Amino acid sequence: MRPFDKIIISLLIIGLCNCKDEDKVSILDEIDDTKDSIIVEDTFQVDLDTLTFQIDSLGFRLDSTENYTSIFADNFDSQLSYYSDYTLNATYKEYGDNSLYRGHLLRLWNYSWDYSYNGTWTQAFYVVPPKQTFMEQAGRSAHTGNYRIIAFRAIPENLSWYEIRFRMQKNDNDAVFYHFGTDENGDGGIRWGYNSQVPDTDDTSSPHLYTRGPFGEHIVENKAQYGEWLYHTMVVYPTDDLLKWYINGDLVLEATSESGIPNGGHFAISQHYERSTRYDDFSIVGYE
Repeated sequence: MRPFDKIIISLLIIGLCNCKDEDKVSILDEIDDTKDSIIVEDTFQVDLDTLTFQIDSLGFRLDSTENYTSIFADNFDSQLSYYSDYTLNATYKEYGDNSLYRGHLLRLWNYSWDYSYNGTWTQAFYVVPPKQTFMEQAGRSAHTGNYRIIAFRAIPENLSWYEIRFRMQKNDNDAVFYHFGTDENGDGGIRWGYNSQVPDTDDTSSPHLYTRGPFGEHIVENKAQYGEWLYHTMVVYPTDDLLKWYINGDLVLEATSESGIPNGGHFAISQHYERSTRYDDFSIVGYE
């Protein structure tokens, strides 16, 4: 397939994901090479840097000579990503207006527990908020529960390495975890993560991130950046038990897992008490 064809296909997918189901998306037949942007008629306009990231998020690598597989993508922009009905937040029963009242449950992620508004108020609540185009964890997400969301499509076992890309806006100082190689219910695999509390404290907030789990304890300086959207890339090498973690393009961690890294399996997310943190533009791409 020619690179130009890949761009057109990418634009079609992006357009479909950003408009209502009943809307039609039309693409201009010609692109003026003298302009600095590509225009999608009656939809939106993006500059080339933004377009490049969006194409990458969908799994296209226009400049790569390696064999790759687009495994998973979710940008939370339409009912392809979430259910139309609203679901109430159990944590609202305890926190009231200091919490999100309702949201749309996710289509492309498995929930590791049977969410119910009538259940405990300490549940997690991974949803797309009303009239928004990102995913938010808006529940208590107590550490005593197995509150994970799992990308529904498994990572193939025959890959040399794979990339997980997303945007994240961290809201608090509590723990966020990522899981590699789980089953479809979020069990098994390995878990690693970080928080921005100073270790052995419960009420401090630091500008730094403190990692925990099989990749060791490390300090990532000045990357907490509460309330800001940051680009995260995790490059995973199962055969070498190696993780490379980038934030906004900066390599912030390169470490091996003392527990190994499973071949294949699912990617999952969990949080312990970290509430109102947001995610967007997920993609998982594998390389043979």
